[in-house]
Amino acid sequence: KTFTVLNNNFAKDKNHVFWLDYKVYWADSYSFKVISDDYAKDKNHVYYNGHLVEWADPETFEILNYRFAKDSRYVYKSWDIIKWADPKTFKI
Repeated sequence: KTFTVLNNNFAKDKNHVFWLDYKVYWADSYSFKVISDDYAKDKNHVYYNGHLVEWADPETFEILNYRFAKDSRYVYKSWDIIKWADPKTFKI
């Protein structure tokens, strides 16, 4: 009875988070929140379409547009780090 639809892609219950029909492993249901159609985060991680965005810092993570995002250390395209990009100067 705790199942909640968050948007067209994400849903959660008191113990788990789901992207479409798939369980999002590592997601903390209590702190999980959707931040765009494709991106979401919890207290520990950031997710893109249910995939873990490795190394992303949820505290400094910000979306630049539907495909690009950054945090204090990296710029991301979907869930991949753009190695040559500097988050302090990267512009869309």
